[in-house]
Formats: sequence, C-alpha cells, structure tokens
Amino acid sequence: MTAYAFVWITKYYTDYKHEPVRVLALSSATGHGTNIIAGVSLGLESTALPVLAISIAIISAYWLGNTSGLVDESGSPTGGLFGTAVATMGMLSTAAYVLTMDMFGPIADNAGGIVEMSQQSNPTNQLLCLQPESVREITDVLDAVGNTTKATTKGFAIGSAALASFLLFSAYMDEVASFAHVSFKEVLIAGFIFRLLGHYTGQPLLGAKVVASMLMFATVAGTELGVSYTCRVGDPFKDTVGPSLHVLIKMLATITLVMAPVFL
Repeated sequence: MTAYAFVWITKYYTDYKHEPVRVLALSSATGHGTNIIAGVSLGLESTALPVLAISIAIISAYWLGNTSGLVDESGSPTGGLFGTAVATMGMLSTAAYVLTMDMFGPIADNAGGIVEMSQQSNPTNQLLCLQPESVREITDVLDAVGNTTKATTKGFAIGSAALASFLLFSAYMDEVASFAHVSFKEVLIAGFIFRLLGHYTGQPLLGAKVVASMLMFATVAGTELGVSYTCRVGDPFKDTVGPSLHVLIKMLATITLVMAPVFL
C-alpha cells in the first residue's frame, strides 16, 4: 500500500495530465524566473503526502508486528521491529521492476536528444531531415512519461531508505545498550577529551544521545529533501541531487551503527 501511495502521489505531481504540471507550464509564460520559483514551491509542496505515507507505514507496520507477541531471548518484545522489517522487505522486493522503470526515463530522454541533435525534426534542413516531424513529437511524449517514471522510482527509493534507516536506528540503540557499561581502554584519550569538553560547555558535545538525535534529524530531513528534489525542475535536481540523498540516509545509519562503541 505504501508503494502504491508513492506511485499515485508522484504521478499526480509529475504527470502532464494533472493540474500541478499544467500550472507549472503556465507559469513559464512570464519567464524563466517564475517557472523555477513555481517548480521549487511545487517540489516542496509535494513532500507532505510522501512523508505522511512513510509515517503511517512505519506506525502501522510497528503496531501490527507488536500485536503478534514476538519476544527475544530476554523476553523483550520484538514484534514491532519484525513488522517494520517485513514492510521494508516488501518495498524492496520489487526492486527489479523499479530499476526497469528507472531505466525507461534515460532511454527515452536519450532518444529525444539524438533526434534533436541530428536535426531530424528540423524541416529547413532537407539533407539531414530523414524522419517526419512527428518523430520529435513522439519522443517528447516518451520523454514526459520517462520523467514521471524516474520521479516515481526515486521516490520509491527514498521511502525504502527511510524504512531501512529506522531499523538501523533501532539496531544502533541495541548496540549502545549492549556496551553501555563496558570500559573501553582503546578510547581512553577520546573519553578524556570528551569529559573536558563537557566540563567547559556544561553538556557533552558527543555521545550516544547526541548521535541518535543527529541520525533521526538526518533521516527525516533527508527524506523530505530527497522527495522534494526528485520532483523539482531541471536535471541537476531530479537526476543527481535527489537520488544521492537516499544513499546519504543509508550511509549515515550504517556508519553510526558501526561506530557506536566510539560514541560511548
């Protein structure tokens, strides 16, 4: 259901048949500046529903898993995490189809670029005009559909990254709890510096709680920015910045989990 919600939301904000794209096209009549401003505002607006969908998915998966009554060896309930893991695997199980849809966009875009650069759609050049004018019209339609599919798959990647990051956050807290009362001789100097900083500032600048706060903030903010950049105007936004943010979200969670003993 979360994947379907992402598809529907992305299609509404990026398909040329719906109102947001048509309003954005009308804004270009007054110049490039208003077009970019309208595109940025539309991208920010499009983040509300995906964030709501992810929040509902996490809460629902955790609640459904928690009702199963699963416990670990110590008797602590783990059904909620199991439900979230099942939801994450459910979104990742369609990775092959998502990658296929993601490849359609660049293929259609490159086809349109080849037609344009070869001047096959230019009727004034009779030597190079080997195809009818309708070829460019067809490639433009395919390019528009390809942009919609690319936006859909990138939003899908951001959603799966958000779900996986919450699982890694729980694993990080378990790792901290396992070593909370263990003395690390290897980080004696770091701990001494940490205490000095805490003495002069009145509060610790490092530590598990601060790192956990940073991880939560980066996950939420990165998810919102990733979905926003995916739907914004221009290839530098939707094709480079947007996809890189979901890698950043997963990298932060993974590195934090690996370096957990250092933060204690």
